[in-house]
Amino acid sequence: MGYIELINRFWELDAAYAFSSYEVHFYFILLDYANKSGWKEPLYLPNSRFVVRMQCSEPTFIRVRQRVNDLGVIKYEKGTTHKAGKYFYSEDYLTTLSNRLVIVKQSLGQSLSNPLPNVGSYIRQRQDKDKDLLEINQNTDLSLPKPFSKRYPQEYQKLHKDLQGVVDLYELSVKPLEFDELPKLLNLNQQFTAGQIREAIQKFSSNSLERFKEQGLEYIVKPLNNRMFGQPKGEGSHEKRNAGSNVKQDAVKGPKFDNGPDLSSIEYK
Repeated sequence: MGYIELINRFWELDAAYAFSSYEVHFYFILLDYANKSGWKEPLYLPNSRFVVRMQCSEPTFIRVRQRVNDLGVIKYEKGTTHKAGKYFYSEDYLTTLSNRLVIVKQSLGQSLSNPLPNVGSYIRQRQDKDKDLLEINQNTDLSLPKPFSKRYPQEYQKLHKDLQGVVDLYELSVKPLEFDELPKLLNLNQQFTAGQIREAIQKFSSNSLERFKEQGLEYIVKPLNNRMFGQPKGEGSHEKRNAGSNVKQDAVKGPKFDNGPDLSSIEYK
C-alpha cells in the first residue's frame, strides 16, 4: 500500500470519526517516519520523537495514540526497557481495518468521495476534541522543558559544534540534559569522538530507551569502553597527543581535565 492509499484510507475513517488535529498530526508524523525508513514495518519509535514534533505533553500524546490505535488506523505494541514501542500502519497488519471501513461507508450511507453531511457539525466536533486535549495539556502543567541551549546558553556556546550536536541529539532522543551531566559528557569526549558518542545515543535510544532515561549518560559508558563503537582516541595507529599531560583539546573550545572538569573554573577561548 502506497503513500496515497494510506492517506485516502485515513480520510475515509476521518469522515466518520472526526479526528482531532492532534490525531491527524500524529498519523502524518508516523507516515513521515515510515517514508524516510523506506516503508519498513514495524517502526520502532520512542514517544519523545512524537512529543517534540507535536509540541504536547507525553500524557496527551499517549491519549491521542490510544484513540488512533483503538479505531484501527494503526497498531501499536508497547515497548520494553530495551526497545522502543513498535508501530504497524499497513492493512497487512491491521486485521480489523477492512471491516471498519465497510461499517464507516455503510454508516455514512453514501460514497465517501461526496461532500460530507452537516459540515458545520463535523467542524465543531473537531474543535471540541482539540479543546479538550489542549485543556488536559494546560491543566497538567506538563509542557516540554526548555532545551539545554536555552537553559544554559553560555555553557552551550562554549562547546564545539560537534558536541553541541551530541547534546541536541540526546535531548531529542532520550531526555533533557541536566547541568550535572555535562561533566560526564566532557569526560566521555576525552576518550571518544563526538561521532562515537552520537552512535551510542542513537543505538540505545532505540533499543533501551527506558533504562537509558533512568541512568542517563552513564548507560553508554560501558558499551563505549568495550569498544562497541570503535577504539578510544589515541589507540591504534594514532599517537596520543600531549603525552604525559592530563590536559587535552577536543570538542570544547579550551582544556579538559582527566580528573573531571570543574565547569566553574574552565577557561574557554
